[in-house]
Amino acid sequence: MFTKIALRQKMRTLRSQLNSETNAALSSRICTNLQTFSALTNRTGATLGYLALPNEVNIDQILFQWLNQGKIIGIPVIKNQDLVPCQLLDAESLETGTFGIREPKAESQRPLPLTQITAVILPGLAFDKQGNRLGYGKGFYDRFLQSFTIKPLLVAVAFSFQLLEKIPSEPHDIPVDYIVTPEKVLPANQQP
Repeated sequence: MFTKIALRQKMRTLRSQLNSETNAALSSRICTNLQTFSALTNRTGATLGYLALPNEVNIDQILFQWLNQGKIIGIPVIKNQDLVPCQLLDAESLETGTFGIREPKAESQRPLPLTQITAVILPGLAFDKQGNRLGYGKGFYDRFLQSFTIKPLLVAVAFSFQLLEKIPSEPHDIPVDYIVTPEKVLPANQQP
């Protein structure tokens, strides 16, 4: 098995080999699967998504669709090494922030209380069938998810090649409940 560092490098390389057209087509199929995933779409409360970096699964399409349907959508903002959920208002109020991630402009940032968030859609570099997630190594999502009193539904989105048999995990890693790929919605079997 790869170390986390080696696996991150390998997955970054694989993901960078996707051309923009392929990324867009696969991301669109993932958005379709998110739209038809009733455990996610039938939830009340806010959904925390993310705005993609280059080569990540791009879920902008579904986030803005849900926003236009009146759903409350949050996106992460990095402040002082912490992930802070802020409400997504519209595309015009965004700017490039920490790590090149699009986020609401400072004057438009409206923090979203954790008690309102009932689902989180997470990016990552790799996932396994037990729901383990390999992120970028900064621990933003792991620290953030530990702050919930009531655990939200955790949904990962991934290109099929990002779904591995087993990835290294540690006790502080929080597994996801489902993994959505271009082909299917996969419930994570969180039993060892």
